[in-house]
Amino acid sequence: MQEASAVSTVVQYVAVSLIFATLPLLIGCEAPPAQGGVAGQPQRTPIVAATPMESGPSETDPQVNEFVAQAQRDVQQIMSLSQRRADEDTADATQSTQGRDVQWLTRPRTAPEASTAAPEPAQGSLATAADISTPPPVSQPQTNQTTAIEPLPDDRLRQLLVELSREAYHHATYSDVPLRQLLVIVAQAIISPDRQLQVDAIPGLTDREREVLSAMQAFYTDVGERLLKAGDPEVLVIALAELEKELAKEPQLRLSHAALSSRVSGFGAYDEFKKNEAGRYVFLAHSRQQAVVYVEIEEFKSELNANSEWVTELSQQLVIFSDRDGIPVWRQPWRPVVDVTKNRRHDFFVVQVITLPDKLSVGRYQFKISVRDERSGAEAEATLELDMVADPSLTTIGRLPR
Repeated sequence: MQEASAVSTVVQYVAVSLIFATLPLLIGCEAPPAQGGVAGQPQRTPIVAATPMESGPSETDPQVNEFVAQAQRDVQQIMSLSQRRADEDTADATQSTQGRDVQWLTRPRTAPEASTAAPEPAQGSLATAADISTPPPVSQPQTNQTTAIEPLPDDRLRQLLVELSREAYHHATYSDVPLRQLLVIVAQAIISPDRQLQVDAIPGLTDREREVLSAMQAFYTDVGERLLKAGDPEVLVIALAELEKELAKEPQLRLSHAALSSRVSGFGAYDEFKKNEAGRYVFLAHSRQQAVVYVEIEEFKSELNANSEWVTELSQQLVIFSDRDGIPVWRQPWRPVVDVTKNRRHDFFVVQVITLPDKLSVGRYQFKISVRDERSGAEAEATLELDMVADPSLTTIGRLPR
């Protein structure tokens, strides 16, 4: 823009200079008077007196020379100004491109905008003319159609069940009530019936707990199969009724082991008296002898009290019957056995010190031990056989201090 303005200015000054340059010719000629001039119009009078035409303009006329010199100076000044501005613009452009370091403007690469034009096939591709001219299909939303979430693959579900079983079994190992965690494992049979827990191989469970756990595993397996076949929730009601009949049994109590011993230090740790070949304890007749009655009990019922303690209430009765007529010859009445612990007991035993009466004569006797669960009302019995002899050398036990 600056160069165009300067050129325009130069053109204007050149035109003026040409006008001034022709002034000597115009001034040197006298205009002839217009013929038929208008009345009242004054006659033009030349500023400078004219000279004869044949002689031409005077080169020594100071006024004409001044006009010419001024026009030349003006043209030179304009040309100099235009040249200076052009040099400055060129210097600025050179400095901006050569005197500065190039800096790249990095911007995050964005996805190109969607274009409806079909892309050109790459070299070596098998695109046809139809592929190039026809735009790719656009997926349109569908209405009035049901969309369902796809279920997890079977292998993924099985992996989750395995991890859950492993974690539940780990917690059951250190739990006071392992049946809670074990029920979570057997419940998986409702969707994975091929994965069955080996209930009999789990240590630390009572017979009743194993029975309940096995029944629950069979229940979940049966429910899963019925739902898969019928898909009717009523099958669950039927299965629950069958489970209730199976588990609603009479309360049970069992004496797993009973013995007469000289000393007891803990569960399964006792010094039992020897027996003869017939499996009987042999004592000296008509002699007061002491013995420790040791009984291991299973399937007893324990309940939580208000202090979150496990309470087990049992009672024990001891009776000696004569083998000849079955008449009781000695009896210890029911004595309560109450156990309160913070942790639920799984191994339970009862110890009672007795003194055999001296009225027992020579003969065979039945030593009957009866235990009753005061919480469930269930009773269990165990019988030991005794031989009373007159010869001390025939006894299988030593005389205990009174």
